[in-house]
Amino acid sequence: MVRTVRFCLLPSILSCLALAWPANAHSAEPPPPRHDLQEQFRKIAKEIKQYLDKVSAKDVALGEFTPSPDSRTKTVADPLLRQVIETELMNVKVVINDKSECVLSAVFSLNEKDKEGFHYWTLNLQLRLPGQANPINLPTPVKTKDMRILPQLLGVTGVLTPTGSAVERNQELGMMVAEPKVHLDGEFNSRIGASKESQYRITILAKKPDGVAKERSATVRNGEAFMNLDLNEEYMVRIENATQHEPAVKCSIDGIDIFEFSEEKNEQGSPKFGYYIVPAAKENKPGMAEIAGWQMKLGTVKPFKITELGGGAAGRLNRKDQVGTITVAFADCYLPNDPRGNGRAANVETGFGQEIIQPQVSVERRFDVVKESVTIRYSRTPTPGR
Repeated sequence: MVRTVRFCLLPSILSCLALAWPANAHSAEPPPPRHDLQEQFRKIAKEIKQYLDKVSAKDVALGEFTPSPDSRTKTVADPLLRQVIETELMNVKVVINDKSECVLSAVFSLNEKDKEGFHYWTLNLQLRLPGQANPINLPTPVKTKDMRILPQLLGVTGVLTPTGSAVERNQELGMMVAEPKVHLDGEFNSRIGASKESQYRITILAKKPDGVAKERSATVRNGEAFMNLDLNEEYMVRIENATQHEPAVKCSIDGIDIFEFSEEKNEQGSPKFGYYIVPAAKENKPGMAEIAGWQMKLGTVKPFKITELGGGAAGRLNRKDQVGTITVAFADCYLPNDPRGNGRAANVETGFGQEIIQPQVSVERRFDVVKESVTIRYSRTPTPGR
């Protein structure tokens, strides 16, 4: 059975057209900012530009984003954060170059509650310039407790109440960090959900070279889903939706957005597409979509393939902070004219298989807040004596 995938085109980081089942493609006007990171990074991008001008540099590489020792969470959903930074740097004419001698890195933390009862997230940036022994600590840290963006920054698993207040959702997020929980079901414990009650399930289908893709079983470790994936295996991410509505899905592998390598860019040079749209359930059967690999262009993907450390997508981009993770986040989505869409340790990594065709079309949608997120951790099967 051939599946035509629908996904979302990104005119900006916050409004998108999506990869989906057959529909007409549209363009979308960028909406006003929906979270408080954009304005902060806009100011920081100007500071970075001033430092680069002093050494006559025009480009910068994005280094590692690592947790501080006292952070309540040790993971960060890297793609969204990097996309915000890249967009604002490009807006001030700074080129992103992975081989640049100038390197921007960061240390982040999720801290205890502030006086208003919110958990808040902090990012401290450092800029290393050629010829200088020590990196420059940028004077202004990035801080947010904005629940429109915070769930996407943390690599955790759980359910957030879409209609809850900012305080309620923030408290739910704090519990997800402090006491992670995940639900497994299916014949092989291969269907993974944020909770038993969740209407969404994620399954990883893996195959050895020249083999047949089969569901891979998972286990629970410290409240998180874990599975083994071996060298040279290829895998895909199957998503089931038991609701009567289409959710938008954002997926990252090893902390890298699956659209990172897409040849199709917007005017700012960022990937045009950003989300997959999963069909609604029909006739008591869940809607289903399969993310078969890294998006290269409309209708073409390269399968996810397990490589040695340094040999995959993370190695290509010199990103090590999220290797060994598969993260899927869900949000409600609506047609463009619908007012509800205004929103309120690893030993392998994933690389590229041979390019394959996957039928796809683009559709326009507006998105609400993230309401569920699932992170699956993977590594190579232990080998005696290794």
